[in-house]
Amino acid sequence: MLTGYIEGYYGSLLDWNQRLKILKSLSALNLNSYFYCPKEDPFHRLEWAKDYSDEYLLNLSSFFEYAKSLNIELIFGISPGFVSESVDQKILNNKIQAIFDLGIKSLCILFDDISFEATKQKGKEHAEILNKVVHDFPEIKLYIVPQIYSDQLSKTDAIDCQYLNELFSRMKYQVPFFWTGENVVSKSYDLEYISEIKERFNQDLIIWDNFYASDYCEPRVTIDAYNPFVKNPKNIYGVMINPTGKVNLDILLLELFSSGMGKVNEDFKSILKKHLPNEMIDILHYFKFEGRIGDIDEDIKIIDKVLWNSSMEIKLELYPYLHFLRFVLKNKPDLKYLLDKRLRLKS
Repeated sequence: MLTGYIEGYYGSLLDWNQRLKILKSLSALNLNSYFYCPKEDPFHRLEWAKDYSDEYLLNLSSFFEYAKSLNIELIFGISPGFVSESVDQKILNNKIQAIFDLGIKSLCILFDDISFEATKQKGKEHAEILNKVVHDFPEIKLYIVPQIYSDQLSKTDAIDCQYLNELFSRMKYQVPFFWTGENVVSKSYDLEYISEIKERFNQDLIIWDNFYASDYCEPRVTIDAYNPFVKNPKNIYGVMINPTGKVNLDILLLELFSSGMGKVNEDFKSILKKHLPNEMIDILHYFKFEGRIGDIDEDIKIIDKVLWNSSMEIKLELYPYLHFLRFVLKNKPDLKYLLDKRLRLKS
């Protein structure tokens, strides 16, 4: 089973040293995959058709070789069709060839978050692109993020979605696909329903989990136990998390994920104590997936201690949320006050 890290968030872009830190953590936590699809890298989406620079390819090659030395599968993502409804297959193949020449043989084509309507025709076009890639690069292990990647986006059950039915009915090959569940950000997964989706489309399914994601709710941060499955998800091809792009925080979240998946034997609180200032444990209710407000006066005192008396590196990544949280709890603003005093926006 694939288990690992997705660099697939908005609002943050790792450098190569930070990515190496993530790789080391994956290895230490018995996780086995890194999905490289950085939304803020222009060559991944907005300028996907442009050639990679020699420097970029050199860095990517070193990153891939290190991942290989740790037995971690590097899945390289390309998002064609983001800026145009038509995809130039020749340009796409040239991009893939540049990656293949480095020895990278796991590739994902992403059609997520594009502005064009996910019609039946789009399903046909996307299938043709994928069939061509597999035909032209038979040694590549191909994955896909379809344009519809949750029930929430299809506005119907996945098995009734015209786009998905057209896409997978026209696929000539086995291509595992990424799925975020009932929602784009899901707290749990119905394994029986996922089995129905797999059987309907006759493709393996990988959960792209946005449980810890923060790009849609910045500066909000989620630090919570990972337990979305009632039972061990044996019939799923993989489960990977797409977290925050804050490296020290993501390493903590990977450890919680690994613990929840049974890859490491360490409980929730002991993991937190290794990574967080002690005082943070007492205000963790603000960091739960479904958070709550506690004793405001006491919590402000604790937040102050963390803000002003902690030197842990992870605090720098938590600072925006802690500082904003302190302001909100202290001032209890209505929207007008919040916009005016905090964001200096006049209504």
